[in-house]
Formats: sequence, C-alpha cells, structure tokens
Amino acid sequence: MPLAGVTRWTLWANPSAPWHPAVCNACSDRNILVPREEFILSARYLSSILIGIALTASSTVVQPAAAESTTTCTVAAAGDVAGPGDWKTGAESTARLIETERPEAVLALGDLAYHHGTKQEFAKYYDPTWGRFKNMTYPSPGNHEYYTAARGSAGHDATAYFDYFGVPPQYSFDLCGWHLASLNSEVNPATQIDFLRQDVARHPGVPLLVFWHKPRFSSGVHGNGPGEQALWAAANEAGARIVLVGHDHIYERFAPMNADGDRDGAGVRQFVAGGGGHHSTHARRNRAAHSQKVVEGWGVLFLNLESGGYGWRYRSPDGQTQDAGTQSF
Repeated sequence: MPLAGVTRWTLWANPSAPWHPAVCNACSDRNILVPREEFILSARYLSSILIGIALTASSTVVQPAAAESTTTCTVAAAGDVAGPGDWKTGAESTARLIETERPEAVLALGDLAYHHGTKQEFAKYYDPTWGRFKNMTYPSPGNHEYYTAARGSAGHDATAYFDYFGVPPQYSFDLCGWHLASLNSEVNPATQIDFLRQDVARHPGVPLLVFWHKPRFSSGVHGNGPGEQALWAAANEAGARIVLVGHDHIYERFAPMNADGDRDGAGVRQFVAGGGGHHSTHARRNRAAHSQKVVEGWGVLFLNLESGGYGWRYRSPDGQTQDAGTQSF
C-alpha cells in the first residue's frame, strides 16, 4: 500500500552532482539524487530513507536524512523561462548559469513554457534547457500555464504543467534547515491561504520561504498586483522571511515589508526574479515603494540559505554578479 502523499520513489546515481534535493509531500515521481560515491553505499542510504519515510508517512514533508544535516546550501530561482524565438539564447544561457553554480534545488517561478503552457511547448522549449534540472526543480505555475492557444487568455487547467512536473497545485518541503512552500497565484487564494496556515502550524520555528508567480509589488511593466494582497498578507502572517515571484521579466529586490506594504525590518523581503530567459522587458521609470535594486535582462537569483539568515546573488548569463547581500535574523 503506497505511503500517504508518495506515489513513487526513485533512487538514481548522478556522477557529478553533490546535491540532495528535498522530497515534497504529494509530489509524484519525485527523485532523490545521490552522488555516485554514495550510490555505491546505497543500501545503507536507502535504509535510512525508508526509516524516515515510515516515521513521517503522515506528515506534510518527507525529508532525506542527508539533507537534514545540511546547514547552508544554494537555491536557484527564476521564472518566465522558455519560449519561441529566444529559448536557444535566453533559457539556454540561464540554464548554463545554473550549471556553473550547482545548486541544491531550482525554484521555477511560473510561465515556464510560452505561450500557452502546452505539452508541445514544454517539450520544445523548456525541456531542452531547464528540463535538465527537472529532478531537482520545485515549480509554481504562472498565468501562461493556464492560457489557451485559441484565445490567448486564461481558460484551461494547466494540465501540461501538472503532467510534466507531477506536483500538486500547492505543496511544501524542507531544505537546508528551511521550510519552503509553493503556492498557486492563478487560483482562488482562499485555498492557498488555508494550505499555508495549516502547513506552517505543523512546522513552527523553522525559517520560511514562500514562492508563487505574480508579484504583490513590482516596478516592471505589470506593476503592483493588488490581486496578490491576500497571499502577501498570508505570507506575513505565517512569518515568512522571503517571498519569491516572477511575472515581470526583470529582477527586483525590495526591503522587508509588513502585510500593508510598509517597510518593516521584521517583515518579508520580496524578490522578483522573472529574467529566466524569455522576452526580457524594461522596468518602469517610477519605482515601486521600497524597491532597493532593479536589474534588467536575463539572470538567475541564487539564495544561500542558512539557519540564522540568508544571502542573495543575482547573476547575469555572462557570469557577472548584478546584486548581492546578506540578511541575518
């Protein structure tokens, strides 16, 4: 009888990767990456995993023992990734950037296969580029995942996205001593808020990172998103340290803010990371309130997660660091 929230487990050897991505509850076909030298001792490693599964089958999160011992790790994040006309340059260039960093996980922040999130577009544009990180990717869907080819507007259920990644509409997982939650900004926020509240209640005292697609605040062409206020307020209520979003095809870092959008050192810092590789856009001349840094052009945000804080670096495909800093708590 399958364990609750787990449909299939795959243990496979990666000859070069040192990472151990977390395994999320309810994610089907999620793989556990194991370096070749550890794969040789896989019997012992697999035993520890199976014991952990047995002990936590009813929990929201299933976490490999090896990842629990990690106190610092790097996570890559970006959205708005691959589409016709520039996937061989944009998405491919950011994919190579991720390869150079060798992160423990990739957070894909929606609008991953343009223009309509179809099975064919995932196969043609996303899979040859960011698809190489599929086994370590934790995604959130964007509005383009819900588009229809006929109308060019929201109208279907993002089937291709869910089939490709094998994830539920919202889920959470543990990584590097942090708790991470993927929410869906394209559906009724009430379901997302209920999920987040219940999920956080089961993981008290753990640093929280929440990610979805559409920003609450942005200096990009889409601007501030009042429709995301409910999610933003819920992230503040949950005590999140970081919110990651995409949608606007720029990079933007904000000062920590409270639920009302006022600057607050105890609030949440939002990063817009929509430069994943498709159709780079410009920022508006009038910056959003509490914006601290804007970078135009493709790039990837790399977060160093630690037990007492985090660091960030935004790198462009040429390898240059365009923004960097640290935050303790």
